[in-house]
Amino acid sequence: MPDLLESRIGYQAAVAPIDEQVGRVLKALDDTNFADNTVVIFASDHGDILEDHGLTVKGAFMYGACTRIPMIIRIPGQTGGQSINVPCQLHDLATTVLTLAEYEKTERMPDSCNLLSPYELQKRGHAVCMHRNSSIARWLSQSRAPRQHVARRTLQTQCLPQPGARSLRLPRRTL
Repeated sequence: MPDLLESRIGYQAAVAPIDEQVGRVLKALDDTNFADNTVVIFASDHGDILEDHGLTVKGAFMYGACTRIPMIIRIPGQTGGQSINVPCQLHDLATTVLTLAEYEKTERMPDSCNLLSPYELQKRGHAVCMHRNSSIARWLSQSRAPRQHVARRTLQTQCLPQPGARSLRLPRRTL
């Protein structure tokens, strides 16, 4: 098993070309005069654990190293360099894009927030994380039953009862 320094050097070596390519895309938009009417969104699916908490593999770990993702949104006419430090989810991109396109928020995604509205994000205050290979998570994601326990990302990763939820009886075979 490679040591921690080798792992981190390898990770940085893998990330650096992606950073360069994003820069090339942005420069090409600037050079061809498309930057004034193009919204650019770059996001990742998850971070990498890199031996944080003594772990070396990816998985259903709800630590910040996995749940905090890089995201860049470049909008014509807006000043760059802003950062948000509140929990958000990838499905928030849909509401954000619809807002930029001047569509109203859809009822199909009532928990999705506009990433350009700090008020909406702070109002929610948490983001839900579930591992798709977990039989319980899969059952919950397909169920309309109230959820008693969900993994939530707030300032620290915790499993907390969802406010207002009732007890949830799971079919025995899913446990």
